[in-house]
Formats: sequence, structure tokens, C-alpha cells
Amino acid sequence: MRALSIGFAVVFPQLCSAEQLVVGTEARFPPITFLDRDGALVGRDKDIGDEICVRAEWECEWIVTDFDALLPGLESGRFDFVIAGLSASPDRAEIVDFTEPYHQPQDNIAYFVGLSGEIEVADATIAVQAQTTHSSFLEAQGFDVRPYSDCITALNAMISGETDLYFGPGLFIQDMVEQGYDMLVANGRQNVPSSGTAIAVAQDRDDLREDLNAIIARMWEDGTMDLLHRKWAGNGTDT
Repeated sequence: MRALSIGFAVVFPQLCSAEQLVVGTEARFPPITFLDRDGALVGRDKDIGDEICVRAEWECEWIVTDFDALLPGLESGRFDFVIAGLSASPDRAEIVDFTEPYHQPQDNIAYFVGLSGEIEVADATIAVQAQTTHSSFLEAQGFDVRPYSDCITALNAMISGETDLYFGPGLFIQDMVEQGYDMLVANGRQNVPSSGTAIAVAQDRDDLREDLNAIIARMWEDGTMDLLHRKWAGNGTDT
């Protein structure tokens, strides 16, 4: 009996000591992260984040916030890590650290869409999600940019007539067309430079970043990462 009581004393603290982490994301970027009809958070990055938490034996609390609040939330300590289709771009890497990519750099095709195919892109006002690689690309090219808080709000602003066109990720536009936005007409396409999609952590969390990198590497090696990308539409995109 004494041996059993010692054994239980060792096992139970291990079972009850799961580390608790807070994960930040947005929820208006289907099929990457979004709310389903029941209000549950779903999407490619939700599945990837859940798998990481299971493998690490972390108890993860997901917090949904505005896209532009994600990186400030890391800096303030509100989140332990952020996964939300983020491009690991050089400007972001100045304020946060990134893991190795969970979606490798590749052609990041984006489209100008409107309600007519006769709109001249060069002369148009263009709605886009603010503080993304897409908005930075447009601004660098000198387009007349109108930033909005998220992709869906920007797209709806164009449809309501606030702007002439919307510019955004091809995967997102495809998903929205499948949801009933079949009035959209492509007016052009661009390959927006991608640095790969990665998880963001605060710059003083090297231990966490290393743990995440180890799990991401194993998910690539055992095929889980490819499986989740295929589940949510194959070649993805980042912001």
C-alpha cells in the first residue's frame, strides 16, 4: 500500500499541473479564423493552435479581438502567443518574435474585386484590411487606400459603395464567394510578397518560441500540418 500511495503522490500533481496559456486571434478572416453559425471559433489556425496545445499539454484559452490589437496584446502580456494568419514580415519582427513558419512563403495571390469589371484600378478608391501586408503593398504602390478593421468590413464597404474596389487574399475572396458573395467581379490580381505565416510571441519569450518551434517541426514531419492545410483549402494565405 505504501508503494501505491507514493506512486499516486507523483502522478496526480503531474496531471493537475498543465500550464495555462492565452492565445490571441481574430475571427473575421475565413477560412483561417472565423466564427461558425453557432458562434464557435473555427478555421485552419484554430485547428493548428489546438493541436499545438494538445501536444504541449497546455490548457489554452482563446481570446478573440480586433486584428490591430493582436501584436499590442503580446507586448502588454495579454496573450502568450498569437496565431491569426500573420505574415512574419520584417517590420513586425522589429516588435515581436516569430516561430518558424507553419505555412511556408509562396505566391500570396490577392485580387482587386468590385461590382463591375470596368473599373480602372489605378484610379479607384480601394478598401483593404488595415495593418496587413496587403495594405502595406497598396500604400507602397501609391494606390488610394481606405483601411478598415478587418477583411469582411472592408469587403462590405466596397459593396455598399464607400469605395470602388476591395483588395484582399484570394483564399478569403474564394471563401466569401462560396458563402454567397457571387456578385464580386475581379478587376486584377497581384502577388503580394510573403514572409511565411508564423506564430507571434513577445520578444522576451524565447523559451515559449523554442517550444512552439519544436512542435511545429514535429507536425511538419508527421504530416499533420499538411493535413490541416488541405482540410481548410490547400494553399493558404497570410496577412
